[in-house]
Amino acid sequence: MKLSILIVNYNVRHFLEQCLTSVEKAIQNIEAEIIVVDNASVDDSLQMLQEHFPRVKAIASKSNLGFARANNLAAKHATGEYILALNPDTVVEEDCFVKCLMFFETHPDAGGLGVRMIDGSGKFLPESKRGFPGFWAAFCKMTGVYKLAPSSSFLNQYYQGHLSELESNKVPVLSGAFIMMPVNIWNKVGGFDEDYFMYGEDIDLSYKIEQSGFNNYYFADTSIIHYKGESTSKGSLNYVIAFYKAMIIFATKHFDKTNRFALVSMLTGILWVKAFLTLLRNYITTLQGILLDAFALSIGFYLIRKYWATYYHGDVNYFNSPAILFNAALFVLIWISCFYFQGVYQKKYALKDLLIAAIWGFIFNLSLYALFPETWRSSRMLLVLSFLWVILYAVLSRLVLNRIMRKSWAIGTAKAKHVLVIGDAEEFEKVRTLMKKNDFVDAFQLISVGKLTEMGIEQWRDYIRIHEIQEIVFCQNKIEWKQILSFMSNMKDLLNYKIMTASGSGIISSPSKNNPGEILSLELEYNLAKTVYLRQKRLFDLGFSMMLLIFSWMVIFIYKNKSQFLKNLHAVIFGKKTWVSYQRSAEQVDNLPLIKQGILFPLFQSERIVIKELEAQLLSMYAWNYSMWTDLDICLRNLHKLDQE
Repeated sequence: MKLSILIVNYNVRHFLEQCLTSVEKAIQNIEAEIIVVDNASVDDSLQMLQEHFPRVKAIASKSNLGFARANNLAAKHATGEYILALNPDTVVEEDCFVKCLMFFETHPDAGGLGVRMIDGSGKFLPESKRGFPGFWAAFCKMTGVYKLAPSSSFLNQYYQGHLSELESNKVPVLSGAFIMMPVNIWNKVGGFDEDYFMYGEDIDLSYKIEQSGFNNYYFADTSIIHYKGESTSKGSLNYVIAFYKAMIIFATKHFDKTNRFALVSMLTGILWVKAFLTLLRNYITTLQGILLDAFALSIGFYLIRKYWATYYHGDVNYFNSPAILFNAALFVLIWISCFYFQGVYQKKYALKDLLIAAIWGFIFNLSLYALFPETWRSSRMLLVLSFLWVILYAVLSRLVLNRIMRKSWAIGTAKAKHVLVIGDAEEFEKVRTLMKKNDFVDAFQLISVGKLTEMGIEQWRDYIRIHEIQEIVFCQNKIEWKQILSFMSNMKDLLNYKIMTASGSGIISSPSKNNPGEILSLELEYNLAKTVYLRQKRLFDLGFSMMLLIFSWMVIFIYKNKSQFLKNLHAVIFGKKTWVSYQRSAEQVDNLPLIKQGILFPLFQSERIVIKELEAQLLSMYAWNYSMWTDLDICLRNLHKLDQE
C-alpha cells in the first residue's frame, strides 16, 4: 500500500461527500486506502459512507475524540508507506497525490508536505505556509501588525509572507488541513500530540518533524480547496479561545523557560483582550439592529402621542402620565420581540416576515391593552397609529438600508442573484430545485461543461459582465477538479462559487476564509433546522407552560400521574424537554433535525396504528412545515397525556 488517507469527520456530511469524491478520483492510479473516523456525528455521515463509498474504512467513535486523537486512531489502521492527514472540508485535484509522492521521491530530506490552498471563493489561503509562533511572529500575527507589510519577512514571519504562493519552498509549519509524510517519520515523531483538541496540533507536529532532522515543504505545484471555518467561524469566541489556548500549550511544551514565560504572558493577555473584543463585536452586531429599531419606534410613538394629544384633545401634554409612558415602553418591547421571534434580525428575511411580526405585535398589544385597568390605558387610537408607524418604519428603513448597502430597492437581506450553472440539463434541474428552496435567485442560466475550456479567461470575463452573472454553480460529475480550481483562482475577484455534490444532495460554498462553509440541501431546510423556528418552538413551550401553571389548580385533576405532569412542566420550562418532539431520547431520528426530547409525539397513538407505513413521511412533514400552531394543536388534542413519561 502506497498511501493511507486519514480523514476525521464531525457533522459535515456534504463536505465529506465532496472531499471523498475528489479523493477517489485522485487515487485511481495509486495503491491507496481511505480511512474515515467519525467523531460521533449526529447527521447521516456514516450512512452516506456505506451507500456511496463502500471502499472507505469507516471507524465510528462513540464520542468526539477531537482532531489529534481521531487521526492517531485512524493511523493505527493504516498500512501505507505514506500517511496523509486530510480535512473533510477540502477538495483535491486529480493529480494531487501523484505529484506529492513524486516530490518525496526527489526530496529525501522531506519529512512533511503541505500544498497550496484556496478558499471557497478562489482566494489563496496564507496559512498554506507558516512560521513557528515565536514571540515576535506571534505578536505581529495576533495584533494584526503583519497586515501592514504582508510580504515582509520581518513583520509577517507567521505567514511566511516573503515566500511566493506560486513557488515551492521549505517552511517551518504546515497546515493540518493537508499534511503528507512518510509513515516511518509519523511513527518516529509519534503522530499528533493528543494534548491538543482542535487547533495547534499541526504546529506541534511540524515542530517535531524538524526536530527529527527533516524538513517541511510547501508544495505549490498542486492546489486544494479548503472551506475554512466550517467547524468554527473565525469570528466566534470559541475559535478565539481554542486557538490561543493551543498556542499557549505549544509554547509551554517547546520553549525554554525565559521565552516561554514571555510568550505565554503575551498570549494570555492578548487572549483576554481578543475574547473581550470578540464578545463586544458579536454583542454589538446582534443588538445594533434591535437598538436602532427600538430607538426609531420610541421616537415615532413620542411624536404620535404629541400629535394625537394636540389634534384630538387640544392639549399637547394630555398623554404625559406614567401610565402612558409605560404603555409606550411596552409597545416597543412587544414589537421588537415579535421582530426577533419572526426572524427579522436573521441573515435572511423577507417582507412577509416584517408584516407578520408587525401584525403579531399589534394583536399582543391590543390583548394586553384590554387587560389593563382603565387608569393604565392610553388610547386605542394611539395603538392603531403606532401599528401604522411600525409598518411604515420597518418597510422604509429596510428599503433605504438595502439601497445603501446593496444598491437595490428591495426588502429583505437576501439579494436576488443571476446564477450560471455549468453542467447538463439533469444537473441543472437539481440545482434549480435546491436553490429555489434556499436562495433568492432572480434568473438561472445553463452552460455546457465544454464551454469551461473552450472560452479563455478574457472571454469568460466578458460573458460574466454581459450576462450580469453573480454566482456560478459547478456540477462536478463531468468536470475535472483541476479545471474548477484553476477557474476559481483566475476569476477570484468577480464571482461567488458553489459546487454541487456528486449525488446532487447538496450544494457547497464558502464566501471567504473567515466565514463558515455554507450548505444548500433540502434535508437541511426543514423548518426545525432553522434558528427562527427553534426560537418560536421555545417561545411556544414557555407560553404554553405558563398557561398550564396559571390554570394548574384546574387541569392537574385530569392527570393520573400528577407528579410526572409537574416534572414534565418543570423540564419544559427549564429547557430540558419540549412539549412536542419526534425524539423520545437524545438520538437523532431518521436524519431529521436534532431537537429536544419530547413529552408528546407528533402523531397520535391511534393514528400511528392506522398509518404506520406513513409514519416516517409524516414526521418529516412535521419537521419541514413546523409552526407554533402545529404544536398548539397537538398539545390541545393530547392535553390529557401531558403526564406521560
